[in-house]
Amino acid sequence: MNLNYQLFNPKHFLSELRSVGFKVHSLKAEGVLPESWLLHSFTARCLDGLN
Repeated sequence: MNLNYQLFNPKHFLSELRSVGFKVHSLKAEGVLPESWLLHSFTARCLDGLN
């Protein structure tokens, strides 16, 4: 299951998910650059896709 969650502290997010019964196997960032950069810059979109 993919869940989109923005601006989170990974440790706190994992704790929240586990507290309601989710078993988390992995957690990774979809991207690392600000959305406004991605919207306006082809180069930023290319760089962000390298994660």
